[in-house]
Amino acid sequence: MTIISGTIADSAGQPENGRIEFAQAQRIDTGDLLVTRSIAVAQVVEGELRALDGAAFALPANPPTTAVRVREMFGGRTHDWWTAVPDQEAVEYRSLPVVESAGVPASPWGPPPWLVAVESARDDTVAAIDNGKELVDALGGLVGLNQAVEDAETAATTAGAEADRAVAAADSIDPAVLNGRIDGKADKVAGKVPLEQLPTAGTATASTIPLRGAGGVLPGIATPAADTDGANKAYIDRRVGAVANIVSFGATPSLTISSSAAIAAALAYLAGLGGGTLIIPPGTWGISETIRIPASNIRIEAEGATIRKVSNFGNMLTNFNGAVAGGYAGNSDLAIVGGIWDARGHDEAYNAGGDGFFFACCRNVLIEGVTIRNVRAHHVEVLAVNGARIRDCRFEGFFRTASPVPGEAIQIDSNFDGSGSPGPFDNTMCNDIVVDSCVSRASANAGAPGAIVGTHDRAPGSSALHTNITIRDCVVEATTGSDYYGNGIGAIYWMNVLITGCSISNVVGAGIRMETCTNAMIDRCVIRNAAQRGIICSSNPVTLSTYGLTISSCRIIGTGLEAILLYGRRRNAVISNNVITNVADSKAAICVDAAESETANAEVLITGNSIMDWYAATNTEGCIRVTGYARRIGITGNHATSRPGNLGVGVYANAGTSEVWIFANMFRANFSAVNGGTGTISTTPNYV
Repeated sequence: MTIISGTIADSAGQPENGRIEFAQAQRIDTGDLLVTRSIAVAQVVEGELRALDGAAFALPANPPTTAVRVREMFGGRTHDWWTAVPDQEAVEYRSLPVVESAGVPASPWGPPPWLVAVESARDDTVAAIDNGKELVDALGGLVGLNQAVEDAETAATTAGAEADRAVAAADSIDPAVLNGRIDGKADKVAGKVPLEQLPTAGTATASTIPLRGAGGVLPGIATPAADTDGANKAYIDRRVGAVANIVSFGATPSLTISSSAAIAAALAYLAGLGGGTLIIPPGTWGISETIRIPASNIRIEAEGATIRKVSNFGNMLTNFNGAVAGGYAGNSDLAIVGGIWDARGHDEAYNAGGDGFFFACCRNVLIEGVTIRNVRAHHVEVLAVNGARIRDCRFEGFFRTASPVPGEAIQIDSNFDGSGSPGPFDNTMCNDIVVDSCVSRASANAGAPGAIVGTHDRAPGSSALHTNITIRDCVVEATTGSDYYGNGIGAIYWMNVLITGCSISNVVGAGIRMETCTNAMIDRCVIRNAAQRGIICSSNPVTLSTYGLTISSCRIIGTGLEAILLYGRRRNAVISNNVITNVADSKAAICVDAAESETANAEVLITGNSIMDWYAATNTEGCIRVTGYARRIGITGNHATSRPGNLGVGVYANAGTSEVWIFANMFRANFSAVNGGTGTISTTPNYV
C-alpha cells in the first residue's frame, strides 16, 4: 500500500474542505472502455488529506494497464483527472502523475448502460456514507454489482456479448432489496430491534420496563419516556452483554462534584439485567459515598480514570450493603480493572478511614491493573473470599494514625466479630488467593503500607487457616509501622503457601513474617535492609505445632537481627541454598530456637547455604545457631566466611539441644570452632 498525504489548498492558498474519490480502472478486451473496479474515499479537513476514520490514507499501486480516476469535490465544485499510484511507501498528493492523455484514451462509443448503472450505484453508496451509514454496509450493494460485472467480463467473447451480459447483470439487481439490506444494517447499528424479535408487549410501571415496543432508539437510559424506549436497549444488552457508561447516567468529570448517584444508577441497571460491564471512562470522577456492587457478574472497567473521594466516608468500594451473606454466598464473579482510586487518607477532611476495596463472603474476584492510594486501613481487603486474583496493581500511601496499626495493603481476613465485617459472623476463612506482580510503596502524600499482603488476626480460640495462598513476583519498596506489623509480607494463619520471586526492601519489621503456617515455601526472594529479621517463621503460641516449611534460594542482604529464624514448635523444615550477607553483629545468620517446648523444632535440615562477612564478639554465638530444645537437626554442606576479629563459632548448639548432626561444612577466615551441645551426633569432619 502507498500512503498518500499532503495539504490541499484553493487558488487563494486557503485550506480546502471536502472529499476526494479514487476509482481504479482497467481495460477490457472490447475497445478502450474503462470499468470501475473499486472505490476509495478520502476526506480533506482544513487541507489535510486523511482516511474517513482519521487514519493515514493509502491505496495499492496500479497494476499494469490500469489507471486511477481522481474526482475532487470541494465547495460544490467537481474536477476529474487521471493518475497512476506508484509502487512506493508514500507519495505527496501533489506529486501524483497526470496520465490522462497517454494512458487513458477515450471510448469511441461512450459509456454503455451497465457502466452508467455501476456509476449510479457508486454515487448512491457515497451518498449513503454521507448520511451516516457504516462504510462496510454502504459498500455492500456496490461490491455485489461489481462482482456481477466482473463475471460478465470473464465470460464475454465479443463487445456485444460483454454489453448484453453486463446489462443483464445490472437488471437482475433489485434496488429495493439492496436498500432494505442497507437500512437493516443501519437500524442494528442505531440500536433498533425488529418488533417480531421482542418478547410480548406489556405496560410500563414505576418499577418495570416491558421488553416490547415498536422499535426505536432509547433516548435516555435513566428516564425512559414510554414502553418503547427502555425495551430495545435492555433487550440488546441481554443478548450481547450489558454495558453501562456512567456518563449516560449523568456522571460529570470533576475534582469536586460527586458522580456517586450516576454510578449507583448504572450498577442498578446492570444488576437488573443479571450483570454486565460498568464503564468509568478516562477523566477524574468524584464519589461522595461507597460504591456498592449490588449483584453478581459485574465488571468495572476504569482504565485511564481517576476516582477520588469528595466527601468523608469509609470504604471506597464493596460488594455488600449492610449485613454480609455468610460463607461464600455474597455477590460474586466480580472484576475491577484499571483506574487510580484515591481515598485521600492523608487529608484530615477525609479521616473516616476505611478500605479502598472490601470484598466479603464471595467467590471469584479479579482486581487487575488498579492503583489504590492514600488509605487509612487497607488498600484491598478480602474477607471470607474463595478465589481472588490480584495482579499488576500498585498500592501507594498508607496514612498511619496510631501505632501499632497493621496497615497491610492486602489483608486476607476471616468473617469473625472484630474483623471489620458487618456480620453475621461464621468464621469463614479465605481460600485460593493469588497476588501476582503487585507493588507496595509510599505515595507522594503518605508513607508505605505495613505489608504488601498479610493477616493479623482470627476468631479467638479458632484453629482455622486460610488455604492455598500464592504471592509471586511482587515488589515491596518500603514499609512503615512497628517492628511486628511493618513486615514486607505477613503470612499468619495460612496453609499451603507459596511466596516466590518477591523483592522486599527497607522494611521496619521482617522481610517475611510467617506465623502459625503449615506447608509453606519461600523461594527465590530478595530481601534487603530489614530492620528486624530477613525471614522469621514461628508458631503462636510456641506450643502450637506447625508443619512443613522450605526456605530456598533466597538472597538476604542486611538485617538488624538474624537473617533466618525458626522459632517455637515447627517440624519438617528445610533451609537450603540461600545467600546471606551483612547480618547484624553477634546475631546468627540462621537460627533454630525451640524456646521452652521440649518437642519443638524437630526434623530441620540446614544445607547448602552461603554466609559472608559474618561477625560475633564472643564464642557463645554461632553463625548457625541451634538453641532451646531443638532436636533432630541436620547442618551440612554450608559455607561461611567472617570478618577480621570474629570470635564467634561456625555452628553453636547449646546444651538443651539433642540429635544434632553437624557434618561437612566449611567455615573459613577467622572462625574458631564448631561448638556442639548435649546429644550432638557428630561435629566432624568440618573444615575450620
